[in-house]
Amino acid sequence: MNGLRQLIDGGGRAVGSWCVTPSTLTAELLTADGVDYVCFDCQHGLVDSSTLAALLAASRREVVPIVRVPGNDGAAIGKALDLGAGGVIIPMVGSAGEAAAAVAACRYAPRGTRSYGPARAALTLGQDPADLEGHALCFVMIETPAAVERADEICGVPGLDGVYVGPADLAVGLGIRPADIEGSREHAAAVARVREACARAGIFAGIHTSGGADARRRLAEGFQLVSLPTDAVLLRGALQRELAAARGT
Repeated sequence: MNGLRQLIDGGGRAVGSWCVTPSTLTAELLTADGVDYVCFDCQHGLVDSSTLAALLAASRREVVPIVRVPGNDGAAIGKALDLGAGGVIIPMVGSAGEAAAAVAACRYAPRGTRSYGPARAALTLGQDPADLEGHALCFVMIETPAAVERADEICGVPGLDGVYVGPADLAVGLGIRPADIEGSREHAAAVARVREACARAGIFAGIHTSGGADARRRLAEGFQLVSLPTDAVLLRGALQRELAAARGT
């Protein structure tokens, strides 16, 4: 069974890393120090299907690899799962119908529309459709004001494992600069509304964070899955700090 599912079903909370660069060394580094999962970003990152298999192979086995696919597309979802992803995050889901389509793309017939062809997944997860399906977590992203309004409908879709909040796109949709999220009551209320809808539906609530302190705060609020900043953000932040220290600024 998916170790991330076991962790959260058992009352645990998960902290993960986020990869936007197609480097196997980066994948190894991001899974080396006790994270519960790593997400490979095929939406905004430089990762694509030609590099994804190598990144999944480079990840440590005890760390569950998740893929954010480019969109709510059955072929892209199936490809990520066939390559051995432990789950997918589907961006910009705005309705229960769209969420149901995402769930169906993760499940084989008669429950879904996923085509059977596990490719690399057969090497790590086996070939039984029930085992493969049980391993595939399905998260949809709620990241627009319209989707927030439909949060209960989306969260109530049968078979959905969780919702992942996209704070930046949600801020943009609310007319707020992503840099100003921290002081916005409207943004905080929207995020809370999604988290509470997840709790009512009994599904996992996940969110992207700006760093360790923000992740800790989100866990205290009730989120069960939190992602740290991307590898690119962490690298640039570390460089900026060291430059400032070197120059005394």
